[in-house]
Amino acid sequence: MPKGHVIARADVVDPEAYARYAAAASEAIAACGGEAPMRNVALEFARDKQARRYYYSERRQAARKLREGAAEIELAPAEEV
Repeated sequence: MPKGHVIARADVVDPEAYARYAAAASEAIAACGGEAPMRNVALEFARDKQARRYYYSERRQAARKLREGAAEIELAPAEEV
């Protein structure tokens, strides 16, 4: 039997309220036999060149250090054209 998926895109404007929602939603997901083991994040840039510039930027590398020990993220650079 095929798996079912629900995909959401969120722009969090109130992190505290969103945390309460996320806790309640996680309980609802689990109650229905679902799981949300990872967060999916999609970044959009107007040009592929901008995406590559971001991926290789010193600012991203510095920000990346802040998440060490907090999350494991799989991130792939935009393909070179």
